[in-house]
Amino acid sequence: EKLDQKEKLFIRLPFSVYFGWITVATIANITTLLVDIGWNGFGISESVWTILIIVIGLAIGAVTMIRNHDIAYGLVIIWAYAGILIKHMSEAGFNGQYSGIITTVIACIVLMGVANLPDPRCRGAEWVRPIEPIDAYRRFYQLALLASGTVAIDGIGSSQPPALGAPTPAPDPGG
Repeated sequence: EKLDQKEKLFIRLPFSVYFGWITVATIANITTLLVDIGWNGFGISESVWTILIIVIGLAIGAVTMIRNHDIAYGLVIIWAYAGILIKHMSEAGFNGQYSGIITTVIACIVLMGVANLPDPRCRGAEWVRPIEPIDAYRRFYQLALLASGTVAIDGIGSSQPPALGAPTPAPDPGG
């Protein structure tokens, strides 16, 4: 059955995003469980296991996205991997100390991005090029500048907590 534009936007898109996050959360929860029970990973280092899990996540994500023709699902995987990349590259995170993991995450983002190209004619096109670590850094830097700009800062800076004893406002039913 073919969905119209409204159904794609209000039915398929939310479920695609939800399914993507369920996939990411399931992988994260399995990993957390293994750490919690003290699994030693057959003596393989934590960095190598991390890389394996990231690649397995890529395989699950790419196959699911391609099989279901679901770009939104794939974008959720890219979003999650971008979060991993930020954590590994930031000073507050791992400060770039696991270069193998960083390289793997960047490669996975590139592969998911290429697999996400909706038009097969784009794959291999001259203008499609690999994303280098500096490209990812520049993009996240741009996003950080945007997020810290006056658009967000003015609203955050002028916010006030409710007065003591003030009633809690009802949610806006319109949005």
